[in-house]
Amino acid sequence: MEIIAIISRLKEAKTGSRQLDAEVAKIAGWTRRVESFTDQATGEVRNRALWLVPKTEDPGTVPYYTTALEAAYQLARHIAPSEVGGCSWEDDKASARIGENGPYTEAATPALALCVAALELRRGADP
Repeated sequence: MEIIAIISRLKEAKTGSRQLDAEVAKIAGWTRRVESFTDQATGEVRNRALWLVPKTEDPGTVPYYTTALEAAYQLARHIAPSEVGGCSWEDDKASARIGENGPYTEAATPALALCVAALELRRGADP
């Protein structure tokens, strides 16, 4: 999915979700591989999806970017390691900004707002 579409979905979301986490993870460098295995109980050959940690072939669990503030912070640090940023929230909205010249972004929760801010920076950096 195109980064602009993902940003739009994050801005519109009322809460985070694992589907949104997966979309953000792809932009952050996670890759998904489907692997066949034999079910020991039934002998049936089945498929399972494995997520691979960025820049490795190691399987891992995609962070809860859109629901856990710490994971959203780690995403921001991954995308913009030398920038400062922040987020705030009140009532039913949150805002975030990363970098001195980064845009202020709004979303329903601080984690979503940080994800939007990080992806906006990534979008600006992509050719």
